[in-house]
Amino acid sequence: MRHRRGKSNMPTQPTITVITPNLNAGRFIEACICSVLDQGYPHAEHFVVDGGSDDSSVAVIRRYEDELAGWRSGPDDGPAAAINWALEKATGQFVIILPSDSVMMPGTLDAIAHMHAKAPNADWLVGHARHIDEFDETISYTSPRPEGGLATWLMHNAQPIAPGSTAYRRSLFSQHGWLDASLMHAWDYEFHARLLSRGVGPMVLRHEMASVRETGEKRTMNETINRGIEQIAAAERYTDALTPEQRPVLWRNLDERRQIFAIAEAEACGASAQKMLWGRLMDRPWWIHSDRFRRAMRGSGLGLPMPASGAAAETGHGDEGTQRRAA
Repeated sequence: MRHRRGKSNMPTQPTITVITPNLNAGRFIEACICSVLDQGYPHAEHFVVDGGSDDSSVAVIRRYEDELAGWRSGPDDGPAAAINWALEKATGQFVIILPSDSVMMPGTLDAIAHMHAKAPNADWLVGHARHIDEFDETISYTSPRPEGGLATWLMHNAQPIAPGSTAYRRSLFSQHGWLDASLMHAWDYEFHARLLSRGVGPMVLRHEMASVRETGEKRTMNETINRGIEQIAAAERYTDALTPEQRPVLWRNLDERRQIFAIAEAEACGASAQKMLWGRLMDRPWWIHSDRFRRAMRGSGLGLPMPASGAAAETGHGDEGTQRRAA
């Protein structure tokens, strides 16, 4: 069934592009497409970019192709590359990236138009989101917080920005570059860091923009680990944009996160955990002074001698407990 567009009463109506990357979300993509069509917003366009799904996705997309600004299906180089393809074709003043298993909440496009009328110079809007399960039951909510800058974002001390709850002025991509297609998981994290490093901050939109679906099949442990590792590498790109006081704090933060993901990766490796942990220790020998890493090594059946009490203080590394003892 086709969903007719209604009429919006907004006095100021920017054009808005919605981009939906998809891969094998045939169970949910129809609800995603309809949630955009049902906005009743007359100046919207919707692109769907399918990465070569082998489920029902393409059949669903074809049912709505007359309502879409464009779509394609075929192997690609990941979600960022797929989104970049649509960005090149987009004509909207604002862009929303809406995952295919998520749903745009009613009134979202009108809320963006309202905000544009109130704050015409706003380039980056961040709204509220709810998290739902595969049966559309609410799990939790994400509310944006305006405080914090680049250092807060890089160190994961900022409220996460839920997919689909952000609108970017399209000119940001021409000014600051496309999404980094070399990143399979952390392309949004890196783009936000890029904007913050160049003085572009988000404005909070007091509207629930999206329902973000969280299912057991959505993210495996390996995907979570890979996303975390990519975020660490992305954060390192922006250390020069921090103050001299902030840099060592970030380096320590990133090193601790590396340890956590190395331990998680070892647990996922099962029988080869010892070999993997040894490899990480050879790359970062100061980790031997970390209680957390030593416990993981012992848990994998690997005994390590306790370092001298002053070693952690001399290296400047180690977790909090080790450093306190060294002091």
